[in-house]
Parts: sequence; C-alpha cells; structure tokens
Amino acid sequence: MKKLVLGSLMAVVVSQAAGCIISSGDEDAVITANWSLKQQATGQTISCPPSTTTAAIYAQAVDLDFRPIGSPFIDLFDCNDNTGRTAPLPPDVYQVWVQLESEGGGTKYATSLSAFVDVIDQDKTFTTTILNDGGYFQFDWDLVDAGNNAPLTCAQIAEIGGVGAVSTSVANNTMFFDDKFDCEDGTGITAGLLQGAYTVAIDALDRSDRSISPAPTTLTNRIIGDRNQVTDLGTVVVRVN
Repeated sequence: MKKLVLGSLMAVVVSQAAGCIISSGDEDAVITANWSLKQQATGQTISCPPSTTTAAIYAQAVDLDFRPIGSPFIDLFDCNDNTGRTAPLPPDVYQVWVQLESEGGGTKYATSLSAFVDVIDQDKTFTTTILNDGGYFQFDWDLVDAGNNAPLTCAQIAEIGGVGAVSTSVANNTMFFDDKFDCEDGTGITAGLLQGAYTVAIDALDRSDRSISPAPTTLTNRIIGDRNQVTDLGTVVVRVN
C-alpha cells in the first residue's frame, strides 16, 4: 500500500471496497469508520477516558496530487460507540481520520493515522486502531552509493527488495521491532511501538531481506510518545554496496 504524509497525519491509500456500489456519479457516498483505543503494553482494547466523550470522523477531499480541497466534512459520534457512518458525501477521494476529543472539541485526546479513501464508485470502510500508550516512527530516505556517495534510485539497484528499519528499546534490548518498506515509496511509518526511547537502525535490503548496506544508519535515543503520536525522524541517508 502506498503511504504518504500530509502534515502530521500519515496516510495509506485504501483500495479495498466495502459496502454499496454507487451506480451514478450524482448519488451520495458514505464512509463507515471503525475505531478502537488500544493499550499497546497489553494488547487490550480499552474504553475512552471519561472526559473524552466524542469521536470526530474527518473526511477531507483531495485532488489528484492528494492535496486538500476546501474544508473537511466532520461527523461526531460517541467515543465508545467505536463505529460511525458519515453523512452523505459527494463521491470523491478523501483523506479520512478519527479524532478523539472532549465534548465540543475543546480538548483533543488522540488522533488516528489517516488513509486516502476512494468513494467515487463504491462506499468504503475505514478501520483504525489508536494507541493509548504508544505511537510510531516516520522517516524518509535517500539512497547513496557506499563507494562514492553518489545518489541512487531504486531502479538502479538490481537486487533491491526494500528498506528496513529495526527499532530496539533502549530500556530492554531484547525488545525490538522489524519493519520493511517499498523502496519506491521513499517514506515509511513503523508499526505501533510502546512509548519510550529506541535505537533505530535503517538499511537497504535485498529480495531475501538481507542487508545490502555496509552498515545500517543508526539513530539513537529516539522517543516514541503516547496517544498515537507520530515521531518524525526526518530524512535518512541509506548507503548501498
């Protein structure tokens, strides 16, 4: 799946279909959103905090370059309902996310990752898990030749299978998490991580997931926050043999 970052929201292009087929471009579309609040340490789904009563579903129309068009549509639901359907929308492509907040929206508790959802032809479902005690790392990468530091494209590396990231807990180095990304994407977001400090090692991988970097690019003491926050690691230079 293609991943993109708009502002502080990481978006994944959603192509799977669910729900009704829209037979005419003049008819309205609907997005069903499902959300849950998860305790990363235990894997348990928990209730919303007492002061967090509202789940706001945002549907932001975007153009062909995934840039926002106008203001988002916002629909409000009880936070503990864990599901809601938008009001009828013009068939279009939307960046969709869920924000958990106090009644009236005065205090934001957490915001989900987002996805680009295409409802031009069919209604779709957007499902998201919000981490209460964890978050994510996001980073971009540039590839360079390890011999002369010349920039490389993915197409120039015959054996390229992807870019890998290993996030190891500083407090417990036996706890580590391995993520792999498509080289062509140029950006990625890890799976959810428990809040705390991590060492992140990033390298290029072949099609058998073996490193083709002389050594991984290592980032130390990088912090994962709570409430589903995304920590931006910036652009990482990855050397390739």
